[in-house]
Amino acid sequence: MTIDVANLSLTDATLVTQEPVTTTETVVVNATVTNTGTATGFIPLRLKQNGTMLNSTTQEVPAGSTVTAQLLTPLPEGTQHLTVTSSFDNQSAIVGAVVVALPAAITTAPVR
Repeated sequence: MTIDVANLSLTDATLVTQEPVTTTETVVVNATVTNTGTATGFIPLRLKQNGTMLNSTTQEVPAGSTVTAQLLTPLPEGTQHLTVTSSFDNQSAIVGAVVVALPAAITTAPVR
């Protein structure tokens, strides 16, 4: 007897939104998930800022496929450290630090 199973891995997370980022923007993060198994699987994903959950989704991944899920959120002013995590095998992928400014701070910045 053969049993088909999913083998899911959170392989990468990247910031899609172009920097500089302002507090009026919705930040977009792509999370890449791979399924090397023989069955379709579902993986819960959470976008976290400095450890606090901002958004979550559950992504369906067909057998033998790699898919990209998007997580969106506004961010407060300051340096925000973003990570995508999954409770599936306690996986995580670091997006990195994002500096978020007020819109006026961007428009009045000196041009070099």
